[in-house]
Amino acid sequence: IHKELSYSENMKIKKCVFRKNADYNALEILVYTQVSSGSYNLIFQPIGLQKIDIYKPYYLPYEKLDNYVKEKIGEKNGYSGGFIERFIVDDQSNVLVSLKKNVTGFDDDYATSTNPELIGISYFDINGKEINGWAYPYNAPNKEFLVFTNKTGKYILLNEDQKNFKKPLNEKRTAVKKVDESCTVLLALKDNGEITQQYVFGEPKDKNESKRLAMDKIYYDAKTNTVIGYYYEGEGYKEKKLCFLTIE
Repeated sequence: IHKELSYSENMKIKKCVFRKNADYNALEILVYTQVSSGSYNLIFQPIGLQKIDIYKPYYLPYEKLDNYVKEKIGEKNGYSGGFIERFIVDDQSNVLVSLKKNVTGFDDDYATSTNPELIGISYFDINGKEINGWAYPYNAPNKEFLVFTNKTGKYILLNEDQKNFKKPLNEKRTAVKKVDESCTVLLALKDNGEITQQYVFGEPKDKNESKRLAMDKIYYDAKTNTVIGYYYEGEGYKEKKLCFLTIE
């Protein structure tokens, strides 16, 4: 079967990225179109793979995310200035998109930044109807975090300063000055808009204890529902252990 995607000739397409869902029956194409120098629009092109159904393309929906930032984070301008970090097609063929600010470039199709500042999550169906949105303020020198979904929910893994643990979203965050002074936290994104938090390796014994994952070296395997990566404890990076985590 061969079908052609048609876009207007005046669109300056810079790149395309492809993602499949877990059951391999749906595909999303990310089309980056240049508006002006350094400014891009993002078009989603969903495709049903069984019969190669071409759905209507649409721009990234984020009204619920914008309202979440205004109401829960207290940012009157909403989610402005963010750029897509990555996206996932889940087992319901819905799309989960993560965004972050201060983007400096792309590494293996993922957006890199000096400081994410505010992680935005937009969740919508294959036709572009927005289902939910969440945001989490994150003041850290490292750019890395992991977003994934499974049958029990939607999650973010990141390394966080202990002072920020369970702090209200609209309160000023303590900056993570050094990664080896942080601990890995699992954020669960609830359907009612709540974001719950828990320490992945147990609650720290004192303010200096650091148990963390190397966020630039972790991977989520959807088939086994397992996060695989390196684990560090204490100061520095000399001793590392291979870690397997199942999120239930």
